[in-house]
Amino acid sequence: MSTTPSATHDPAARLSIDDRREGRWTVHSVNGELDLTTAHRLERDVIARIAAPPRGHPSDSGVAVALELPNLVFCDSSGLNALVRIWRAVQRADGELVLLNPIPQLLRILKTTGLDQYLDVRFRLPE
Repeated sequence: MSTTPSATHDPAARLSIDDRREGRWTVHSVNGELDLTTAHRLERDVIARIAAPPRGHPSDSGVAVALELPNLVFCDSSGLNALVRIWRAVQRADGELVLLNPIPQLLRILKTTGLDQYLDVRFRLPE
């Protein structure tokens, strides 16, 4: 996580989100910068998936969302707020949210803000 966002002004170029299924989990791989201009995209995409979860896996038993974060290079307070709003949406759906492989700087921010007490940080998907 760099201390400043990149000079690229196009928000679409600064954040990419790739989705996949792994067992019962919907994994959103987040790459780039999560800030005032991009955080709403992540929040919108993930919450839309929560509202209409994919079906068909034998172990589907509710909403299971993982945000894969090793390629997140910047996160400001808007990004943190998006993570909290996603967590709340998952909680309302009686689901699970995990943050997978966040970089050390994000871990430090989560700990400093106390969000590590609410957001489940993992280094691999739970079974």
